[in-house]
Amino acid sequence: MGAVQGATKSPQIPGTSTRLPFGVMFLLLAIVLPLLHLNSGIPSPGASAAVIQAQARAPSADVVARQSDDICVRWSQQSAMVNGTLYLYGGQASTQPQQEVDTWNNDFLSIDLSKSWPISQPSASPSTNPDGPPPVANGYLWASYDSLFLYGGIFSKMPVTPPTRFSGWEYDIASSSWKEQSNPMTSSGTNAPSDGQPVQRSGEGAGFSVASLGKGWYFGGHQDPYTTAGWSVEIPKIFLKSLLEYTFPGSKNSQVQSLSGGQTAPSAGAWRNVTGGGSQTEAGFPERADGVLVYIPAYGAQGILVGLAGGENSTFTQLNVIDVFDIATSTWYKQATTGETPKVRVNACAVVAAAQDGSSYQIHLYGGQNLTPYQQQIQYDDMWILSVPSFQWIEVDTSGQSTPAARAGQTCNVMDGQMVVVGGYVGTQLSCDSPGTYVFDLSKLQWVNQFTSTSDRKSNPHSIQHAQLQNPKALPGSYGYEVPAVVQSQIGGAASGGATITKPIATATGGPLATGSAVTYTVTGANGAVATETGYASPNDTSSGSDHKTEIIAIVVGVVAGILLVVAIYMGICAWLYRKRLRLYQDHMEAERAARGDGAALFPNSTSDKPNSSSGYGSDPTPMESSTARSSTDDLLRGQEPTFVGIMLHPRRSLKTAYPENISSPMPQPTSPQSYTLPKPLHPPTPYVTHTLRSTSNLLHLFHARNRNQHRRAIWYRHLGGFRREVRRLAEELDVAVHGSKGASAVGRGKGTKRPKSEDVRGKIERRLGFWRDAGLVGRWYRAFTHLVATTQFSAQGLVLLALLARVSSITGLTKWYQQLAEREDEERQEAVRRVLHEFGEKEMSGLMRGSKGDEEAGSGDGTEEDLGEVIMRDEG
Repeated sequence: MGAVQGATKSPQIPGTSTRLPFGVMFLLLAIVLPLLHLNSGIPSPGASAAVIQAQARAPSADVVARQSDDICVRWSQQSAMVNGTLYLYGGQASTQPQQEVDTWNNDFLSIDLSKSWPISQPSASPSTNPDGPPPVANGYLWASYDSLFLYGGIFSKMPVTPPTRFSGWEYDIASSSWKEQSNPMTSSGTNAPSDGQPVQRSGEGAGFSVASLGKGWYFGGHQDPYTTAGWSVEIPKIFLKSLLEYTFPGSKNSQVQSLSGGQTAPSAGAWRNVTGGGSQTEAGFPERADGVLVYIPAYGAQGILVGLAGGENSTFTQLNVIDVFDIATSTWYKQATTGETPKVRVNACAVVAAAQDGSSYQIHLYGGQNLTPYQQQIQYDDMWILSVPSFQWIEVDTSGQSTPAARAGQTCNVMDGQMVVVGGYVGTQLSCDSPGTYVFDLSKLQWVNQFTSTSDRKSNPHSIQHAQLQNPKALPGSYGYEVPAVVQSQIGGAASGGATITKPIATATGGPLATGSAVTYTVTGANGAVATETGYASPNDTSSGSDHKTEIIAIVVGVVAGILLVVAIYMGICAWLYRKRLRLYQDHMEAERAARGDGAALFPNSTSDKPNSSSGYGSDPTPMESSTARSSTDDLLRGQEPTFVGIMLHPRRSLKTAYPENISSPMPQPTSPQSYTLPKPLHPPTPYVTHTLRSTSNLLHLFHARNRNQHRRAIWYRHLGGFRREVRRLAEELDVAVHGSKGASAVGRGKGTKRPKSEDVRGKIERRLGFWRDAGLVGRWYRAFTHLVATTQFSAQGLVLLALLARVSSITGLTKWYQQLAEREDEERQEAVRRVLHEFGEKEMSGLMRGSKGDEEAGSGDGTEEDLGEVIMRDEG
């Protein structure tokens, strides 16, 4: 349980304003003498010389009196529950308000929970034999079915009491006697390399014990001059993150090396210090003190431990990520939580209640304190629920109830679905908190005025839920517990269980929470009707093999169904792409047929007006025939009609047509398209030309890749893709033409691939360039790149592309062809103008001639002369 001493300062009740001289002298002696003793050459912890031996201390008369007198405030005691009896040992207690000195005690009390009692008069009684351990606070009391085991704790600070060398203490309930276990040593084991080392005392750690497993644990804590014998006051306090495990005498533990082979622990028990289990070795697993540790039996072969809250001097453990310890593998895991998270705190307490069917477990976290700012710590009175396995936080609304004063350092235990709170430091809120015992109904989420015993101690001594009685590992204390409505609203189900959230909402990263399910039980109503069915069992439970197989089959079926669904979606996408690309291909072919003019040759068989009479590679300058001209497009597209299988294998591969979305509206064709022959730079192609085209292709490839993410949806980028592909293919074909069939390897053809002949490649080059010209590709590229220049923002890219287009056009001779075509068109226009002017002149001259002749004939008829008008001249003076 949590302890009242914080990670930075032990909260002390404020002292009085005046001191008696005798009191001052006593205080000085109590402080100075121990300091002189500590600094007189006592070795550091672990040395055997000059160490104070543990002794059984008989209580003083004042101590015995405190056990029967009323206590003003009690806190930091150790507690344990055994067979319906709550045991309390030691801690701190004051008998008058504002008391600061002499609060440590070895009071040993018991509270009978087998009968009902009001909180004003708890059924408490002192032990008849208090002899045993020294007075300590903030340790832990482990419990088996018949014994108690005290570990750890802090010795008195006012007055200072030097700690003794650590010894374990066992209290035999039947004989009401304490037994000392001197000089305990560690044993190595799973994630516990320490072997044969003396067990040291620590304080303010979080503890828990499970009688059915025969084990107890102490998590974290700290060591300082008040916990460890021989610790120098010059050595600062150290905080721990280890998990100390104690195996009860007569119990088995296969994870302890000394108990291998089925051996049981000796009369002194077996100690193992887990320091390297899972996330415990990571930086995100801090040292801590004043935390809380609880047990949940439903997960893994032996259940899990859950560590909550706590902190150290300056940092405190957040509650949005919880530390979970798998007992069977000695491994720590991290588990994220959901919901509104409680504030950080230390010295809180917690209990766990199990749903009747085991489908959920509710961790109830109560109280605690915030130690910041320094010396201004405040106590909490809030109640929070962490529901497992959903790991969802739920705040309990206690407004309108008569709640106890805010407190820290109290102990909490559960019996019959009720949380019994004892003690707690209340600061200055109350002068006294007597008797300091409170009861909280975990089902109704209400503070009540009495504890009500409901379970039969003979048939159910551990207060286990009725449906879980046959499981010896079931959680004690939950008898009669019903899941509250506020919890049902978050995890589903009903009062008896049936939670619909059976996994952590924030996915578990590992451990039994990620790989297994809780053990659940069948709950029957009063009339025998089944209220809750048995769910899936833990994967380590061999009795549920068929259920586990069913779960595996369901997973396999789900995976196969998911794969089929993905394949169906992919096939649908491929079908859509196939129809789209087939339609584009058909539109393209229709546009080409329309451009040919009902099957006419794309390049008419005409040689009288061709702009370039170079014959290409052949020795005779014979022009291309109409069939060859048609193949400039058909042969390039031959075999490229999209197929469904091809789309499936390469869904992103585009058609090898030049932007079919634009071909349906082709560019205006030249008035007299001509058959294409290679220009001089390509007749024959020189290594310089092929190198230039190859470098241009590389530049276009890099430019295309560089602008993909930003411009892949732009229209100019699509034209760039087509330009890049065409230039690359032309470069590959020219490479073959220059180097012959050996050049095929240079253009990326693998071994065993049929190498094309140079003659075939030359023809393909001619057809490709003819296709560029007559399909208007160069014009489209030019317009697209010109528009890019006009955007101003990316004008540099546009200028680069225009330059590359100009280079390619110049090398391939297209520039010269366009120039010659323009010159020819200009000549034709001039010739047409001349012809029109000539015809117009002839018509005008003919009219004038006819008019002149008629006038002469008319004048000669009447004898008059032609009127030539009168010349008028302006006088110059």
